[in-house]
Amino acid sequence: MNTEQVLREAADHIEQVGWIQGQMFPIEYDDLDVPVEKLPCCGLGAVAVVTKLYVGPSAPDKRSEAEQNAAAEAYAEAQRVLERFVVSHNLNQLGFARYNDAHRRTKEQVVATLRAAADELSPTEA
Repeated sequence: MNTEQVLREAADHIEQVGWIQGQMFPIEYDDLDVPVEKLPCCGLGAVAVVTKLYVGPSAPDKRSEAEQNAAAEAYAEAQRVLERFVVSHNLNQLGFARYNDAHRRTKEQVVATLRAAADELSPTEA
């Protein structure tokens, strides 16, 4: 999955499952027996879900080291794209996490930003 797809799927996750601020996942998550894919999360949390960076505490991580590294690289690249996007568009000079957590920020704004960042990565149609 390329970075554009990661960002679009992260936006879908937030729309379908829910959005939070101040942390990647609900603070009580470690005590819940719920798959990470069913949890509301912040923008970067949604990227972590989509890239499978974090599989959750309820099941042991049975992925190979190569699969774990690929997830970490996909997450890091999506995060870099989001950081550049919010800074270059003057949305937040402190980065995407601060953008997500800003007072009065809305779920719709975060979803739109994820999609706009993905749009900038998509090939221009002639």
